[in-house]
Amino acid sequence: GFPLAYTEEGKMLDLVDPSTGEEQFAMWTFCNNHDNWRMQVMSSPQHMRLCQALISFWPGVPLHYAGDEQDFNTPGSALDGWAREELSVSAAWRAATTAPGGNPANGDNFDMTSVAYRYVQRLNLLRQAYFGDFGSAECDNVDMPSAGFDDVLAFSRACTPEGRVAVVANFHAAQSRNV
Repeated sequence: GFPLAYTEEGKMLDLVDPSTGEEQFAMWTFCNNHDNWRMQVMSSPQHMRLCQALISFWPGVPLHYAGDEQDFNTPGSALDGWAREELSVSAAWRAATTAPGGNPANGDNFDMTSVAYRYVQRLNLLRQAYFGDFGSAECDNVDMPSAGFDDVLAFSRACTPEGRVAVVANFHAAQSRNV
């Protein structure tokens, strides 16, 4: 579904940067947003890390929803009455215990040394090293194997022949797959 959606979506969108006249895929891609429960609550932190890696190397602009870089794991969404936790101290979140040690949102949460923050930072640095800031038509070409694999997404892309990056994502965190 994901590769097919990208291919078909590209036919329907205006992908021209008006300032340069160049084609580029500048759609925002994201794992979480305010209208959905956080993926790490609904699925697992492993699936969240996988999603973050995918959006970092997929064409478009990766959008990391506030708190994902700090491993916030509160339930709910704006649609069911939950506001989102802040990156600063908030008394409202002290009552919502979301982890055995309490709620990560209970305190000053802008921590540039946290494991989650450093993971997103490394992904962003890799993306910039291989694809630049936003990419170009050449960088936005995605190559995928012709054979499909159950629950596995495999693709490669590059801005230069020597800079090709291959990504293989197994959506079964506990089971290996042969590709």
